[in-house]
Amino acid sequence: MIKIYKNIGKGENLWKAITEPYNRGCYDPPVLLNWVESQTEQYMDKDWDYLIIYDLIWKLRDEFIFHLLKKLKIKSDNILRDERYDRDWLKGLLKKRLNKKEKDYIKKLIEMFETDLDNKRIEWASERANDDFSLFLGDIDKENDEELAQFLGIKLEIEGYEIDDEEYDISEVEFCKYCGEPMVIKCMKKIYDDHFEVGGGFKESNFYCSECGNFYKYSEKHCKLNNHIPEHEIMARLV
Repeated sequence: MIKIYKNIGKGENLWKAITEPYNRGCYDPPVLLNWVESQTEQYMDKDWDYLIIYDLIWKLRDEFIFHLLKKLKIKSDNILRDERYDRDWLKGLLKKRLNKKEKDYIKKLIEMFETDLDNKRIEWASERANDDFSLFLGDIDKENDEELAQFLGIKLEIEGYEIDDEEYDISEVEFCKYCGEPMVIKCMKKIYDDHFEVGGGFKESNFYCSECGNFYKYSEKHCKLNNHIPEHEIMARLV
């Protein structure tokens, strides 16, 4: 069964619809790139500043920075575990009662942080985002459309099906209540007659599935399964 996903493409499932068109190319699918870019932007946010500030402090590795932290009653290891130590906190240190040397040192730390933010931070954020994608994707059932769509943050909408190499809008298709396979509404009489080599055996008040061979009158169960079509339109065929 080939599904046609709105704004994505065609495939047996959502994952294949997203990835198969790009299997032979050197580019990643846009939907996957969007996830990584969004995650990268999150790592650029100040909520992650504390990791960068911690690294910068340990890059300095001199006695004065540890003296300064001690004076401010801050343990360096606490910075590694606390999101409050961000860019605003760093600039706020200049308002503390510090001497000129201490303030100059804080200014140096701020300058290092801003340089990192403008240059290396994006590389760091992108690398973490790609690692996250690989890690989280490993826990996703790629054959479960709903689970994958939720992970990628995209709207899951099937707008049609490809049946016998022809594309049909979702409104032209109904699903068998027994096997769940899609059948083209306007083709059911011909499909039935071709299977049984008889004329006139099919009635429009019936549903016929060529996949499982079931032949039945429309019912409430069938309507619920085919909720993409107004129930009154289906039941009107019984008249």
